[in-house]
Parts: sequence; structure tokens; C-alpha cells
Amino acid sequence: MTQRDLLNRSLDAGKDATQKTQEAIESLVRELARNVEEQASQVQELVQELVDRGRSASEQVVEGLDREIRDQLATIASTSKANLRRIEGITGVRLAPPAKPAATKAAATKAAATKAPAKKKAAAKKAATRKKAAAKKAPAKKKAAAKKKAAAKKKAAPRSAPPAS
Repeated sequence: MTQRDLLNRSLDAGKDATQKTQEAIESLVRELARNVEEQASQVQELVQELVDRGRSASEQVVEGLDREIRDQLATIASTSKANLRRIEGITGVRLAPPAKPAATKAAATKAAATKAPAKKKAAAKKAATRKKAAAKKAPAKKKAAAKKKAAAKKKAAPRSAPPAS
């Protein structure tokens, strides 16, 4: 029986060691999971902070550009008006103020839409006219050359009899 007791004690010790090892491993895994969650939340906070900073920096750049463009356009407009007044003063002729960009663009688009088909038709008519003229000119040139040759032959040939009328 002593052997049996020894065997039972050994089995109990092995069970205890295995159970303690499993508990230690489980606690390590729980601790590792907690650390990973903390790091993930820190990374999310950092990313959100970077996105917010980038957004605010972009807004500042856009506002600065908008302000500068408006200032430059105002300067150009006032300079153009001053130049227009100066020219009117020199010439004594009242000039119309420059058209607004939106109206100019709309008028240009409308004019281009109406003129484009006309140009195509006119170009097609011109090409057809050129072809016809070229076709007519070729025989006319041949006839003129034939008349010149006939005239040259008449001059070169001696006149022996009067031409028949």
C-alpha cells in the first residue's frame, strides 16, 4: 500500500503542477490581451489626433489662399477700373465697363455653340467648291494649251492658200 500511496501522491502532485501551469498561462494571456487593448486604444487616439490636426491645417491653408486670391482679384479689379478711367480721360470717349466673367462665359459658350455648325458647313461647301473648280480648270487648261499649239503651228506654217471662210 505504500506504493499505492506514493503513486497517488505523485499523481496529485502532477495534477497540481499542471493546474498551476494552466492558471499561470491563462493569467499571462489575460494580461497580454489587456495590454493589446490598451495599445489599440492609444493608437486609435493618436490616429484621431493626427486626422484632426491635418484637417485643421488644411482648413487654415484654404482660408489663407481664399483670402489672398480675393485680395489679388480686388487689386486687379481696382487697377483695371483706374486704367479704364485714365484711358477715358485721355481719349474723351466713354468706354463700357468690362463684362462680368459669368456673363462673358455664357455668351462665349452660346456663340461657340451657334458658330460651330456653321463653320463645318462652310468648310464642307468650300471643299466641294474647290473640287469642282479643280475639275473644271483641268480641261480648261488643256484647251488653252491646245489653242496655243494650234496658233503656233499656224504661224510656223507658210501660207499658200487663203483660209476658207
